[in-house]
Amino acid sequence: MVREFLDSLEMAVWSYDVAQDRITVSPGLQALYGYEQEDFDADPFLWRKLTVSEDQHIVADHLRKIHSGIGGTFEHRIVRKSGEIRWLQCMATPVMDGEGCVRKVYGINHDITDKKSMQASLEREREQINELLDSTDVAVWSYNCARGEFDYITNAVQRITGYPLDRFQDLKSWHEIVYPDDARHYGAEFEKLKKSKRGAIEYRIVRADGQLRWVHVKVVLIPGDTMDGGRYEGLMLDVTDRKSMEDALKRSEQKYKSLFDHHPDSIVELDPSGNIRAMNRSALDTLGVSGMDEGIFRYPEFMSEEGINKATAHYRSTLNGEAQRFELATLHSEGHFADWDVRMIPIIVNGEVDGIFMIGNEITARVKAEKSLAASEAMHRVITDNMQDFISVIDLDGRFLYASPSYAKRLGRDPHSLISTSAFELIIPEDREFAACSISQILLYNGDLQARIRCIHANGSLLHLEWIGSPVRDDAGRIVSIVVVGRDITEQVRVENKLIESEKRYRRLIELSPVPIVSHKDGIVTYINQAGLKLFGADGTDGPGGMIGRPALDVVVPQQTGIAISRMEQSKSSKFVGPMEYRLIRLDGRTIDVELTSIYDDETESNLVVVHDVTEPKKMQAALRESEERYRRMVELSPMAIVVYKGNRITYANPTSLRIVGASNLEEILDLDPISFVHPRYRELVRGRMVQTLREGHSPPAEYELIGLDGRIVDASVTAIYDAVSETVLLVFMDVTARKQAERALMESEETNSRLVQLFPEAIVLHSDYRFEYVNPAACQLFGIAEHEPPNLDVLVCIHPDDREKACIRLNKVYDEGYTSPLVEQRIVRLDGSHVPVEVISAPISYRGKKAAISVFRDITERTRAEELRGLAERRLIESRDRYFFLQASLDRFSNDLFGHVDVTELERRLVQEVRTVLQADLVSLVETDENDGIRVINGSVLREEAQAVLRERSRASQSICEMMAYPGGYLLKIVEIRGHSYWLCIGEMPPSLSQMPTRIWLETICRYVSVLYDNFRVIEDLTRELKESTKQEPAPSWLLRLLFKLNEHERKRLSQDLHDAALQEQIIWYRKLDQLMANPAVSDELRVDMERIAQGLLDVIYQIRITCIDLRPPMLKEEGLVASLESLFEFTQMRTDYAIRFQTNEFRAELNEEQSIGLYRIVQELLANATKHSNAAKVSFSLSQPANWVQLVYEDDGIGMDMKKVEDTFVSMGMYGMRERVHSLNGKIVFRSKPNEGLTIYIRIPMSKQKEADRRD
Repeated sequence: MVREFLDSLEMAVWSYDVAQDRITVSPGLQALYGYEQEDFDADPFLWRKLTVSEDQHIVADHLRKIHSGIGGTFEHRIVRKSGEIRWLQCMATPVMDGEGCVRKVYGINHDITDKKSMQASLEREREQINELLDSTDVAVWSYNCARGEFDYITNAVQRITGYPLDRFQDLKSWHEIVYPDDARHYGAEFEKLKKSKRGAIEYRIVRADGQLRWVHVKVVLIPGDTMDGGRYEGLMLDVTDRKSMEDALKRSEQKYKSLFDHHPDSIVELDPSGNIRAMNRSALDTLGVSGMDEGIFRYPEFMSEEGINKATAHYRSTLNGEAQRFELATLHSEGHFADWDVRMIPIIVNGEVDGIFMIGNEITARVKAEKSLAASEAMHRVITDNMQDFISVIDLDGRFLYASPSYAKRLGRDPHSLISTSAFELIIPEDREFAACSISQILLYNGDLQARIRCIHANGSLLHLEWIGSPVRDDAGRIVSIVVVGRDITEQVRVENKLIESEKRYRRLIELSPVPIVSHKDGIVTYINQAGLKLFGADGTDGPGGMIGRPALDVVVPQQTGIAISRMEQSKSSKFVGPMEYRLIRLDGRTIDVELTSIYDDETESNLVVVHDVTEPKKMQAALRESEERYRRMVELSPMAIVVYKGNRITYANPTSLRIVGASNLEEILDLDPISFVHPRYRELVRGRMVQTLREGHSPPAEYELIGLDGRIVDASVTAIYDAVSETVLLVFMDVTARKQAERALMESEETNSRLVQLFPEAIVLHSDYRFEYVNPAACQLFGIAEHEPPNLDVLVCIHPDDREKACIRLNKVYDEGYTSPLVEQRIVRLDGSHVPVEVISAPISYRGKKAAISVFRDITERTRAEELRGLAERRLIESRDRYFFLQASLDRFSNDLFGHVDVTELERRLVQEVRTVLQADLVSLVETDENDGIRVINGSVLREEAQAVLRERSRASQSICEMMAYPGGYLLKIVEIRGHSYWLCIGEMPPSLSQMPTRIWLETICRYVSVLYDNFRVIEDLTRELKESTKQEPAPSWLLRLLFKLNEHERKRLSQDLHDAALQEQIIWYRKLDQLMANPAVSDELRVDMERIAQGLLDVIYQIRITCIDLRPPMLKEEGLVASLESLFEFTQMRTDYAIRFQTNEFRAELNEEQSIGLYRIVQELLANATKHSNAAKVSFSLSQPANWVQLVYEDDGIGMDMKKVEDTFVSMGMYGMRERVHSLNGKIVFRSKPNEGLTIYIRIPMSKQKEADRRD
């Protein structure tokens, strides 16, 4: 009973009889070791041999104790029969006899492999946690209150304090490093901590190197079982940097607070709502108040309304994060005004505006000074701009700092373009040295200097200037610039030198002027510049084509000759005559419009005339007048009636309005009151609209009746517009009499349409807010509504529940968006509860001021029935097509699966499986009958009695091959007949699919295919039998072995390629899809954990498939060679086994063909498999060399070895027999050397190919 109980607990029970030297094991122990009781009877020490070599000493020590009468428990590892290593916990109890000797030993073995794995996992996790704690800057400790010492301290304590960990034995050793100034605070906080059971303390400690460091300690008191028990669990962080930052921030806040309070500028802090948070003393003193409770923009006594609006606008811009600067005027409480330069700066906190600093700098004095300076500057600028003398300021290097407008007038140079240019560039080269010396004298003598120089005009002419230079000094008395005042004395020099030279320069100036200039004396043209010649189409000669010598009045049109003579006389007396327009005649006869300005020169007694061509402006004015005329014509010809009245009197009416009121001309209605044309019942309405027009500037269109002069009544739509400038009202109206008539016609049309709706054969429903408002008779019949009852129905109730949601969405769009729904199919519910399929379309319509819709329904019951019949026919056609593809795919799959197979059993199994799959039948059998009515089921389900009777009856009769025969319970097909034996396919049921001809044809086809294969297999068996007979007395030829091995490698290669291209790629694709799905934030954490486990499982499968592919076809063998492939194989095997692998190549450089390389590689694979499963070796060595013309492979291990005589007859598996046959296929030799418990040595030699050997000798 006890043994059964222990077996139920998965305990392995054993007993050892010392006298009989026999061990008895329970089924649990047999299952644990993988051996039977007979194995333990045959070898009493088997269980010790199965112990891992590293644990043999543990077992031996405990056995000695047990034999001494001392029981105990120990743990060790064993190697199961399958080669798997498991951990066992063994509990042994010795039983003594009367003489004090051990008579028997009882033991229990328990498999603790999983426990050991979990223990190792916990140890790894503990090591990872310790590594994490040791790598972080957070110190973790645990203090045992009962023992008064630290149970645990991480290395971070040493990094924080600088002291070794062994220094901290108890709390006293920790108190000693607390900074003395913080000792009282530390003690008080520690006492609080004892009461509150948890808390945090910040204080300073003295590091081993004397540094002061701030620490932050969090402590939790975990109570124990007694009053004095329990422990403190704590974390400690070095917060010195944080404390330094907090102190710096505090000092910074105090510094900026002091700066805020004592800053000379007025500073106000506002919140985002404009309320005042703080004001410094300067701001309070400036406004003359002691404080403000509300927003600064809510005090109109300090700012004008314009100032408040301006400040508010800048304040809103600042709230958008943009600093603002503007000037503002405020009123002090004592009554005086102050001007301010105001800056609004946003206070940004966490990327958002948390408030605004408003900083004001009083600039009242500056504003006053600027205004005074601006007035003075304006006055002096006017003087400077109107002075004929040159005024400029140059620096000490002679560059212009300022140039007056006279430079443009006198020198033809833009004053702005002269800035920063050298003044010496305006002076002729001969005078530049003199000018430089003059500036040097001003700087040397620190006084004014007067001199003359010659300058170059912009047009290249020479000007004589008389100038005075005065130094300008800064506050320190240093000369920083020179003010130069120059006067043009060119005329004086010209008079002094030669009048002709002066005239030439003057003429040059006039010549280059873009404005036409003409000079005449006594009415005869004496000069005209190039622009004038171009204007008149003349040349510069005094001939027929020129203007010189021609009377000035010849170019004036005759109508203006008198005016021209009068202006000539006037210019002599007044010296100047302002602009006046003339029409002149060009030499080519074309007239032009010009504007002439005359200047009289007393010195030369001639008139200088400045001519401006105004031909184009004249054309523009003419075009403007033409446009005005065009718009006037548009009004005259407008189809809209237009009337203008002022003061209730008509002042204008276009022909359209005259035609509407029946007037023949404007005089008939001028000065009439517009109200007189309005029908009496509309006059009060019109008077109100006239008042509205004067008040609002216009009135919208309105329709009322007008009475014409001929008494005809006209319907009109009138719009009024008031012109405040001319104080007139513009009436624009249109005759809508025809439209009114059309509306009446429309009402008649609606009556007709209503009749049509009544008689329309399709159902029409008017509905609003999902309620029926109107239904025509056809709709009454469709919905089952009585014709004379009000259609008080809900639209959605009349729709089938399955279609209701979609219909509701469509109606919402029709109601809300004016959407016309497409023609759709749905089902309606009649009042009697029956369902009717319909087509419906809905369109929006306005009904009694509400949103409504019209829906038209068509009963499609007959059409639906016809479509269902057509759909049934189409489905049958599709099923027939799919059935064809399905059956064809079955034939293809069946033939592909059997391609390359030579196993009749596999053929039979595959046939039964395919028939069951396609026919969806379970009772499918492949049966063999003989001439004696014997029946044997080869594959498939058991044959029923009635089927056996039919089969015996048909086997006696003549039955065609692959012809299907039905019997009451199923079908029979005779596949083939071989040597008096017939093979039948029996289907013991009536599958519906066999009632279809394509399936019957498929079944007969696949049976014919199998029949052919049976014949082929029979031929192959005969050939194989003959081959065995011929090779029975001698080993198989090497060429046959090579062929078989080559076929084996070919299949391995094909299988590896299929795994890689199909299964592996599919697994990778699914893993990537799962990885993308895990990245979706919508996936819950619980589901993500499950998905991660699945993903890990997929990775394991992918890894295993890759390992299988490599094992089937090593990829490095062809590219890297045999040595590199073996090294990779050994490295991979070493990770999965517990024995050491040693590999010597002895500088192996032999070039092997593919057959030799793969043969040696497969042999090494088999040797490694045998070593892992059977040898129990601790070390395995391989040696690869090339003596003479041979390739030699030597294998050695220190395992359990074997008795060669006993195993000589067991070489029938794929193990050593396979290695021997593979070596034989390579024309090589293999020798085994082994004894029990003395390891195993195998010598393998294969000859190198002649071609490879010849290449090596070369």
